[in-house]
Amino acid sequence: MKKINKILFIDSLTKGIHNFSPIATKLRDLGWESLLVHRGSWGHDQGRPLEENIDGVLVRDIKYYNTRFFYKVFKRENPGLVLILTTNYLFDRAVILAARSLGIKSCFLMHGIRTIAKKKVNRYKSTPNSALIRKRWLYAGKYIKYTIPNYFTSGILNNWRFLFRVEPYSIIIKLFLKPHRYVLFPSPSNEIHCDLALVWGNIYKHFFIEEYGYPENRVKVVGQPPLDSVFKLMNNSLGKEDKLLFLKTYSISTDRPYCVYLEDGSVEQGANEWTTETRIEHLEEIAKLCENAGKNLVIKLHPSTDETPIKLYFENNKRVQIFKNMDLNKLVFWSEYAIGQVSTTNDIAIIMQKPLLIPAWDISKLKGEGTVERQPSAILCKNPDDFVKSIHNCNEIAERKSIFRDKYIHDFITYTDGRSIDRIVDNIIELTNPN
Repeated sequence: MKKINKILFIDSLTKGIHNFSPIATKLRDLGWESLLVHRGSWGHDQGRPLEENIDGVLVRDIKYYNTRFFYKVFKRENPGLVLILTTNYLFDRAVILAARSLGIKSCFLMHGIRTIAKKKVNRYKSTPNSALIRKRWLYAGKYIKYTIPNYFTSGILNNWRFLFRVEPYSIIIKLFLKPHRYVLFPSPSNEIHCDLALVWGNIYKHFFIEEYGYPENRVKVVGQPPLDSVFKLMNNSLGKEDKLLFLKTYSISTDRPYCVYLEDGSVEQGANEWTTETRIEHLEEIAKLCENAGKNLVIKLHPSTDETPIKLYFENNKRVQIFKNMDLNKLVFWSEYAIGQVSTTNDIAIIMQKPLLIPAWDISKLKGEGTVERQPSAILCKNPDDFVKSIHNCNEIAERKSIFRDKYIHDFITYTDGRSIDRIVDNIIELTNPN
């Protein structure tokens, strides 16, 4: 059966719709259909309608199709391409093999920063991750009922010898015993290779080729889609009236300059040692240091962060404001400086040439040091005193580090024209219509 101009987005839940909707919009203008099929009813996003429309994208839970097998979904929908955001999980292998068995093209789209430094990668490979170990037991039932049957069904349909190979059984055992090694950094295998991998920057292309064994011609650099709007904002002429309107819109205090803290959702993402309590203690310390330096603190929460306990704790602190949904680009643009951890939003500050301070003491030590290793233009603060000194001298320090910023942009961001979505769409069309 001839494949039609239709793209299937595959994800575990609906929260990642922002990664797909700009692509769907662009493809719709070119006559393409799009559909997000998620497996939220398996536990990640329970209670959602079987079918809904989010941000202009048709969204369906796997239950809509009265099956637990994505192979059957692909056969029914007959798309030209399946797009996924991860390739390192067992379920991702099932998706790739199912698409391959039906002659459907598969495409991986990078959607967040990842560790690529060799020393850090090797440390992660050899160090057990408590969050992954907990999830191993928490999700055991789901794996037995859904994931493993999908994996074997897709594998057998792709190649009947799959059932008699050692590798499928071996990878399941390895994923269970050492998830920190084989979930985060799977060994090279055609089971994790999509027909095309779209990555953010030059350095990630090298990483996918060297670490995951991708053929060079199947990895394309497209730039960072979350930064398209940043580059477009910077091309506009914004003045004092624009700033006052922004501050008024979000009721941001104007009695002092403000700095922005780019929170990274460590607790929700299972980072070691981070809890709701330790995060609040950390934010409280940062807030006091900023206040002593004469600055108000605006905390921009990660989309996955539980905002309730944080807002409750700071509700009577007039020097601290908490936001989850707002115009982040303008928030950073009008700030004095930014404070970050491990977050893609750090790149907004780097592009805007804002000083980026990275706390690296106590619970933030390992994350902070790792962030500055990756983003050397950021200012490493090894203790509270160092942090305060950096606040007073942040512009001077940032200027000295500008050479590192330029190299970082070349390696990790690469394209600065605000056309990442255009490149993604162009690659999708080329992959499905090579002639």
